[in-house]
Amino acid sequence: MKSKAALLFYSGLFLLMFLPGCSHKEQFRYEKKQSVLIRSLREQMFFEYSTPLKETMKIYMELELANHPNLQLPLEKIYQTEQKLKIEKPQLGCYYQTFQGFDGDKKLYIIMDWNNKDGVIIRFFTNSNQIIDILPDYTF
Repeated sequence: MKSKAALLFYSGLFLLMFLPGCSHKEQFRYEKKQSVLIRSLREQMFFEYSTPLKETMKIYMELELANHPNLQLPLEKIYQTEQKLKIEKPQLGCYYQTFQGFDGDKKLYIIMDWNNKDGVIIRFFTNSNQIIDILPDYTF
């Protein structure tokens, strides 16, 4: 009887830990070791797109990226994280969110950080050709 209760407990714990990670509803998480995260993605040969999050990029995200059927870009959470970065202005670390399985086994990482010169920087790391094709060819 004890083992059955333990199994139910651990099954519930597993669901609580891993199911929210698959959802677009989760918040951006803070990572103190930004360089380690970015280096890891570069070593895995992820395509990288980076630009300051200015009004022109926001318009592009709303018109192009948010309408992509497989992407479901969380614009509201991006804008909330942008405001948080403008207030905190952290010199170290970044906020990130991971999306998995939207295009087979492909992944997308959205990383946002503060730069004293340019303000909020948004970075997209992906191994999906579909996402690479809709990202702009220039920075804003």
